[in-house]
Amino acid sequence: IDAYIRMFNDFKVNTELVTQPDYYLNDDNYEEYVKYQCDLIDESDNYNTIPIPVTPVPIEYKFSRDRSNVTFRFVYEFIKELVKNSSDEKFYTDYAIFYLSNFDEMDVWADRFEYGKKFYAPGGEFEQLMNYVIECLNSDGYFSKFSDKSKIIQSIKNIVNVNAIVNFKEEIVGKLNLTFCPLLSQFNDDTQVQRYNDAANKMTNGNLWTYTCSGPRSPYPNFHIDDFNLGTRTTGWMMKQKNINGYLYWSVTQYSDFDGTSNGEYVDPYGESWRTAQCPGDGYL
Repeated sequence: IDAYIRMFNDFKVNTELVTQPDYYLNDDNYEEYVKYQCDLIDESDNYNTIPIPVTPVPIEYKFSRDRSNVTFRFVYEFIKELVKNSSDEKFYTDYAIFYLSNFDEMDVWADRFEYGKKFYAPGGEFEQLMNYVIECLNSDGYFSKFSDKSKIIQSIKNIVNVNAIVNFKEEIVGKLNLTFCPLLSQFNDDTQVQRYNDAANKMTNGNLWTYTCSGPRSPYPNFHIDDFNLGTRTTGWMMKQKNINGYLYWSVTQYSDFDGTSNGEYVDPYGESWRTAQCPGDGYL
């Protein structure tokens, strides 16, 4: 697995789903897991994100000042280890991201969308949770080694919180504390591009991501095997033009077929390129 991770690292592909141990819920493994991620960051500039595997956050999660809460414990333990590995010279929290997959593409799921608007709202459950994590880290003494603790606190507040969005939604852009990750085809509309950039500068320290999965198809850039290679080559140029600084790549680690709701049988990658009914590829190896 280590060789696999480093091979991907050469191509700037993060293998978070592979590096996550099945037992990461065990408190004894937080330290080992995070240290390994920090070492990868130190070894190569190509390894540039440390995902915090905090999902699933229950729909209708309600924040409470409760250290025993599972969601709090996930976030606290991972950020604590990132802080412990950090110094005045290097904040590993700068590399951390959240991808709360049970809010994935929430704009096309009525229950996710309604709750997501509350969860990510200024002063909502996510902001309260993060503020409590910072409060506990401070009271537990983990900021004392920094010459200016306000800087590590701000780094934690700036952790990217990615949310994939299929359609442009006027009612949430610029109003929620999340890093918008629209489907790449949304950047074909200059007005929407400006709105997303304005929202990123206002709410999320300028962070704006994009993604592709089974769509969009050509003429939009993607990584589908049966589409034009020109699209694959122009993705980075398009991101630069639109001020996009992150790409959600789904998925180099998909090793079973997927029917849109659940994983099925394992697929022989040497004999079959399909993982979904919609397209072959999109980065599957």
